[in-house]
Amino acid sequence: MTIKKQRRSYDIALIADFESKEDLNIYATNPTHLQLIQKLKELNTLSKVVDYELFE
Repeated sequence: MTIKKQRRSYDIALIADFESKEDLNIYATNPTHLQLIQKLKELNTLSKVVDYELFE
């Protein structure tokens, strides 16, 4: 739920943690994931994607 409604606000966030870049690629190319992306585009939903790698 957006607490402070602004043009740059978003209502939903998906946080996914992958063991490797290969696992991220498997997720990113998964048919169900691609169907969801297409559905969001059809709904004209604005989205942002941020990928980053953590180093220990």
